[in-house]
Amino acid sequence: MRSLVIASLVVFGFMPLVACGDGGSAQQGDTCASTPECADGLICIGQTCQVDPGASLTGCDLGFVVTNAGGKDFGESCTNNSECRFGACIMPGTGGNITNAQFGFCSRGCDCENNTDSRIADEDGTVLLCLYPAGFKDFHHVTLRCESVEDCKAVDAGWTDCTLPNTGAVRKLCHAL
Repeated sequence: MRSLVIASLVVFGFMPLVACGDGGSAQQGDTCASTPECADGLICIGQTCQVDPGASLTGCDLGFVVTNAGGKDFGESCTNNSECRFGACIMPGTGGNITNAQFGFCSRGCDCENNTDSRIADEDGTVLLCLYPAGFKDFHHVTLRCESVEDCKAVDAGWTDCTLPNTGAVRKLCHAL
């Protein structure tokens, strides 16, 4: 009898628990019969809860639309959001700011909300990069690419280095650490 109980526990203990029909708690990969059974952001496709392909997969902490047409551009020093063209002044100490501990600089969100307007234009890809700092899921932001510190200083005298970031990137970025 004891071996039957243990065998039952093993069989039932390793079976996935599916919370279908309880108001939207079925997780990605769980079996489902209808979309309301799946948790927020998931829909029922082929009886499995999956990410809605039409939903935004990437959030953004920073905006990516022009809020100040005459404002400062990428990499220029700033002290508040209102100074910047895209309304985003990244200050030293901001979580995810891995390139500048000396002064605030203008940026914007990038690769946001599956919105093509948030991408870096092809023609700007040689001087700009969308940086994804580790541990800061929605703080991807535009940074300055460089070949030398002179490239950085041409944008703002506060930049002190042109080096690879600690993210494993293969392109050098302007730094002020």
